[in-house]
Amino acid sequence: MITITPLKADTIPIFTRLYSSFWRDYRRKQGIKRVNLKEYVVEAREIAQKMEHIVYLVFYDQNPAGFIHIHEIEGVYWIKEIYTEPKYRRKGIALELVKFAEKEILKRGGTNLYLMVTPWDKQAINFWRKAGYTLLNTIELTKTLKEERENDVVEIIGDLWDIYEVKNTSSFKPVELMLMEALKDVKNAG
Repeated sequence: MITITPLKADTIPIFTRLYSSFWRDYRRKQGIKRVNLKEYVVEAREIAQKMEHIVYLVFYDQNPAGFIHIHEIEGVYWIKEIYTEPKYRRKGIALELVKFAEKEILKRGGTNLYLMVTPWDKQAINFWRKAGYTLLNTIELTKTLKEERENDVVEIIGDLWDIYEVKNTSSFKPVELMLMEALKDVKNAG
């Protein structure tokens, strides 16, 4: 049975653990090996204290199974993170959590929910499209202020492209895997 509750003072330790797990898993997906979980514990506690942050926990058979974190910025609601523990995935929990959060945001007067997904995370994109979300085609840009990079980098037509080590390639098409290998070859060739 699925139960969804707003974050309360007595469930902050549960949220803190789940939030740290989300970031540990997400950073590993990005190929980042060194993850400072203490940083995320502090961040989770700060989120729990701020009024503009909305967190719902989901329990499966009374066991903590995941959370959704929504941040309100000037009346606009952004889904910052959604997470379900690996052993509770593929049970419809995340979709139920999203539907619940949508109803709650409507009660608060919100009319839209926004979120960002990394373009290479096909699983996440498919999940959100299944949940009824549409693609806005926004492009995120970044500027590295430190010359140090954790990932391999290759220059193509004047732009630097980070090469992330992807652990699970099962969701990629053969042509996408060939492109990833080609990028590595370009990088190795100098």
